[in-house]
Amino acid sequence: MRYIIALLLSLVLVACGGGGGSDATPPATVTPPPPPAPSPPTASAFALGATGPAPLAVQFDGSASHDPQNLPLSFSWDFGDGSKGSGITTTHSYPTAGNYNATLTVSNGTNSNTSSAIAITVTSPPPPAPTAAFTYSIDGTTVTVDASGTANPGGQSLVYTWDWGDANTSTGIKTSHTYAFSSRPYIQLTVTDAAGDKSQYAVTVQVLQATVGGVWRGTEVLANGDKVDYAILVSEDGTFFAEGKNETTGCTEVFNGGITTPTTQLNFAGYIDGILSAPAGGTSCVYPDGSKEVQGKVFGTVVAQKSLQITVNTQTTAGTSFSDIVNATFDDIYIAPRKPTDLNGSYTDPSTGLVFTFAPDPQYSEAETITATDPTTGCVLNGQAFQYDMYHNVFDLSGNLTGCKDQYANLIGTSGSGLMVFDDRHSPLQIVGGITAWVGSTRYIVVFDYPKNP
Repeated sequence: MRYIIALLLSLVLVACGGGGGSDATPPATVTPPPPPAPSPPTASAFALGATGPAPLAVQFDGSASHDPQNLPLSFSWDFGDGSKGSGITTTHSYPTAGNYNATLTVSNGTNSNTSSAIAITVTSPPPPAPTAAFTYSIDGTTVTVDASGTANPGGQSLVYTWDWGDANTSTGIKTSHTYAFSSRPYIQLTVTDAAGDKSQYAVTVQVLQATVGGVWRGTEVLANGDKVDYAILVSEDGTFFAEGKNETTGCTEVFNGGITTPTTQLNFAGYIDGILSAPAGGTSCVYPDGSKEVQGKVFGTVVAQKSLQITVNTQTTAGTSFSDIVNATFDDIYIAPRKPTDLNGSYTDPSTGLVFTFAPDPQYSEAETITATDPTTGCVLNGQAFQYDMYHNVFDLSGNLTGCKDQYANLIGTSGSGLMVFDDRHSPLQIVGGITAWVGSTRYIVVFDYPKNP
């Protein structure tokens, strides 16, 4: 037992360095390894709108970049044109054409990484688009156009396309087109540049068919110096009314008939054949042989563009014959299409007092009601005016006579018909036209050229 205790003591002394010895070996010191260096971040960038014409705005996005240690990152952009930027997203504008390489550099404070270059392609800006414009002139139904006034700031080669509004088209900076009939076409010009950009300009024009239809006016000087003014209304189908009024005596002769060879062109021949009569009631008509009434024939030819020559052959009740030649020219009375309601109001013949009154028709929007009162005969015409040709402002007239007195009582119940033109060139406005009525084999004619009452 004593032996065991002594052995344990000796072991303790050795373990504790006891025994006073100095040659014992100290224990080794262990140094821990340094922490690993942070891994570099990954830079990832893309761009939206990287190709286009200058000035080109490009959107850059670096949100796909990341750091393995989840350390915060800073973002630096080099746009390749000497400009810099920052931020996870940014926008940069390239003002001039060229090829650029944009890069993104991200850093976690210790390491950094740069993305692959993003190619930016900026092309030259397109030339300014043209601005279409044109002028035009009208001769009858032919329209001539000129687009020389089209603005072309880019100096490009332009294509000019015309839509004439009647299913016909053509090209060219200057051109013309003839329409088949009177109309109000919508002419549209489309100008296309080399890039395919288009500019359009359009106008609505009025074209009038060059026909014998319309009003013709002329003056004849008699042997005694008196002047006779003629107004001749011709419809498109060749029907005509005419009035010859002596400025000195007030004597009025009226005509009615038709063009036996109707034509559509003014410079073609159209032969007029009609009857002449002194008006009812006698308006100071005294002929050289003392007669107050005359009958006769009138015929004529369209001899040149807008020129009409008529020959009036007459015979008085005493048997004296006369032959007169009247030269008339086409009177371009048209200004703009008129609605029937534009007729509203009254029109008075200052020499006879005959009054035409127009009012809206309660049933037809294209018509007006007519009341015409003749103080000489007492006759009242009640009827309608229907728009016949809006392009020449021509109206059909029709109605029935009532109230006729004395020797004109046989006209009561008679139907009358005729034509009228609304002349909007004058101020006040005027109506020009004529009405005929038959009683048995006798034809009565009224021709009028009246101003609108204030």
